[in-house]
Amino acid sequence: MLRKAMPEIPQNEWFPAKDTEDLRLSKKSEGIERADPCKRRCYLLPYVNLETLSESPAKLLSLMHNRAFHPPSSWVAWDVASHQTVFQLAMVEVAYNPHCVAITLHQHRFGELVAWDVEEAHEWSMVGFPRAYLAFEAQYELAIFLRMMMESLLENTISVTTHASEVWQDTTAGVVNGYLGTVVSYSSQCFSSPLRFSIDRVLELLESRCKTAMDELWLMQTDFLYLRERLARAQSARYYSALPENERLDHLIQQTLGPIRRVDVSRFVFDQVNFLSKSLEHDAGCSVIRQHLPQKHTDALRAIRCILTSQFHSQAADLL
Repeated sequence: MLRKAMPEIPQNEWFPAKDTEDLRLSKKSEGIERADPCKRRCYLLPYVNLETLSESPAKLLSLMHNRAFHPPSSWVAWDVASHQTVFQLAMVEVAYNPHCVAITLHQHRFGELVAWDVEEAHEWSMVGFPRAYLAFEAQYELAIFLRMMMESLLENTISVTTHASEVWQDTTAGVVNGYLGTVVSYSSQCFSSPLRFSIDRVLELLESRCKTAMDELWLMQTDFLYLRERLARAQSARYYSALPENERLDHLIQQTLGPIRRVDVSRFVFDQVNFLSKSLEHDAGCSVIRQHLPQKHTDALRAIRCILTSQFHSQAADLL
């Protein structure tokens, strides 16, 4: 069914990464050699592949639901960002126009050619024509793919009507809602609703991380088998075997004490963001498009960003 809707659909999930590496290795004196033109649709829709969509029917249904339920203007910013590597490495040909393209609904200008403006570009109200061209083309190709998939799923049930098919409603009612209840938006954004800032969602994720860290610490303190299994995993890791003999004991101690630090850090981050969120609640509903936010609102958002960015860099450093 997937191949019928898109004959050139790739088999594996990470095919763009492999092709990107091939392009890096095939650099020529005149620049990077462009990829096979027949793969253009695949590069524009990297999340449409057999491995991803066949492993869980809910992902395909969720993709259909969210792209149909939310207007294209809600997705264009994400679509532009998802093509950054493809655009920078010239993996697909693009059209050029000296104008930019409006990608917000402000003043009903979505999709219109507009003159360059520093402030609007900074706030992502507009993007360059080549990037917008790729995003709109991706939305067009995805709409064709989803329409063909929809017709295949609802074969022999589609009739001329302005109402949604009862078969489709019954199918998505449980499957999609169940999937959306478990999906992590930042790792499966293409299958979730369009990303919007929500302080309640941020607090929910931070509280969940805090509770997970507390559960892990509780198991380390009360379940000897869990502690022994954790140390056994640490000893079987390649990193452990590469350590000098005199550093291995310290590494195991750090593995044992790690949950304590994670509890302290996750609790600190949650408490700080929860405190700052009170400022956002007081100023809720007072923002106006193209006008500055209240100073307290701006300061709270800046502080939250600083806290989360600091924690991200701190944890990323541990991976190196």
